[in-house]
Parts: sequence; structure tokens; C-alpha cells
Amino acid sequence: MEEDTILYYNGKQFLLTNSIQELIGIINVPYRKEEMIENTSISKRWYWKKGALAYWYSEDDGGIRFFKSKEDYENVDISATEYSSEKEMIRAQGMYDSLYVKEYPEKVLSTFYIWDELGFNISTRGTSDTIARICIFPLPMRAIRSPFSKNKPNSQPKAIAAEKKDYEDYTRSLPKGAFKGKITYNGNTCDFSQLKATDWDKMVKQLGLEGAYYDDPGDSKQWSRRNRSYEVHITFNRMTNEGSIDYRSPDEVGSIDFVEKIIISK
Repeated sequence: MEEDTILYYNGKQFLLTNSIQELIGIINVPYRKEEMIENTSISKRWYWKKGALAYWYSEDDGGIRFFKSKEDYENVDISATEYSSEKEMIRAQGMYDSLYVKEYPEKVLSTFYIWDELGFNISTRGTSDTIARICIFPLPMRAIRSPFSKNKPNSQPKAIAAEKKDYEDYTRSLPKGAFKGKITYNGNTCDFSQLKATDWDKMVKQLGLEGAYYDDPGDSKQWSRRNRSYEVHITFNRMTNEGSIDYRSPDEVGSIDFVEKIIISK
């Protein structure tokens, strides 16, 4: 099956290789910009003259892995002795002879350009000007997502804080509104302003995404729809809030069986 992979916005052609500034000019609607930042991090390694070594493997929970020798460290069949702190490790193994510390500065992982009223965002990697991904949200995901919960069994405070940051970062990247425009794919057009939150099957039919050709790889073949072009990847991610912990319940926001997001990437 031959697929049309030429992209248009309001009749104007663009490429995923275009700069974000070119596409901003084509869209010509106000947007906001959010940067996803990786905080400063530190890598630590401890060494003993007797050959032992240890490394800090998780900044989130302070975990340290200790090996009696370099050979043990390189042997995947040998498990490390784990300590929750440097103080605990020194009590058990004695004072180390040398310490290596490297600090990694704060860096921008990705930049999001968000059109709240139009219901989509465009991301670039780091501070690059090249488009990495376009995400279209036919539902108001900010209102549908479950609030962040701190009630996570067996999680350390730092791990919970890191998860909370990820949750807040992703929320910032989401448009405040939903996409209510039209999408045309391979000559088939779907008007999302005319669809309800339970119209997944209707959307699939209108865009001609039925059949095994558009099945998602893996075990859940019928769950999402995707094209097979190597030039432009398009994925229609399905979602439901029935029994979900990620989304608000049907009692709160009504039943949902629809598109979570449409992802367009190179």
C-alpha cells in the first residue's frame, strides 16, 4: 500500500526537516514555549587500594553498589552489595582510599512550542531548531489526567520528587485546549469537532485506518493505529479511562474511548 506522507497545515506544505521557526510562520497563531530541563546531577565512585570499588547508581534514592574487585564489577553474574548511604558503606567496608566525583551541569532536554487554543504541540531536541515531533491532542488531556499521587509504596522521597517533576513537566507541555480541526490522511478526512469522546471506531473508519495493515506491532494490535512509511511516522494512540489509574474515572469526566494523541515524527 502506498501512503501519502506529504504534510500540510491549512493547505500549506511543510516538512519535518523544516526549522520550527518556519512552521511557526505557517501556523501564524500565538504560542507558548516550555523547556524541559534536566537538573544538575553528580556521579560518584569510591575506590579502595585492596581493589574494591563502589558507585552511586541512583541519585533519586541515594543507593550505592559495592563490589569486592574490578573483576566482580565486570562479572554480570555477581551481585553487588547495596548500601543506602556513604556512611553505612564506610561502617561496613572501612574508609575508602580515593573518591571520583563528576558534576553534570543543568541542560535542556527538549523544547516544546504549545498552541493551547489549537490543541497541539511541537517539540525539538534540546535547544535545536529542528522539529522532532508533533503531537495533536483531540481531548483536553490536562482535565482528564489523574492528579499526581504521592502514595507510592516502597518509594523514597527523592524518587517521588523526581516522579512529581516528570508529571509537572509533561503537564506543562500539554495544550490547555483540545484539537477540534480536520485531519486528512490518504484522501480521507475526519472532522474532530464532530466526534465524541467515545468515537474511536468512528475516527478509525473515517480516516481509513481499518485492517491489519495499520495494526500496532506487539500484543495489542488493535489498540492503536499507525502507518508504515519510513519517511513520516504517524501513530494514533488510543485511550480509555475505564479502570485506569492514569486518567480520571468515567464518574468524573464521562466515559472515554478515543484518541489520546496523534504523533507525527520522522
